Amino acid sequence: MTAADLFGPIERGRRIVRMHAVDHGLAPSILPGWKTPNGGHFKCRCGHDAGWLFNLSDTEIRRGLPCPNCNEAKND
Repeated sequence: MTAADLFGPIERGRRIVRMHAVDHGLAPSILPGWKTPNGGHFKCRCGHDAGWLFNLSDTEIRRGLPCPNCNEAKND
């Protein structure tokens, strides 16, 4: 007998569709309030192109960012 049997089905959150970095690099300078010059050019498989986004951690660039178009329908 497993924990799922004792307490019912396990609820899971919705899957987040992420945009992936097609290129990455450093900003030419750091703006006030930025912690890092790291940035990336993000595109999603749905065709959404977010362009270059900066002030991101290495993990955010590797993992990707949530796509506003794909995840918008899931929030309804």
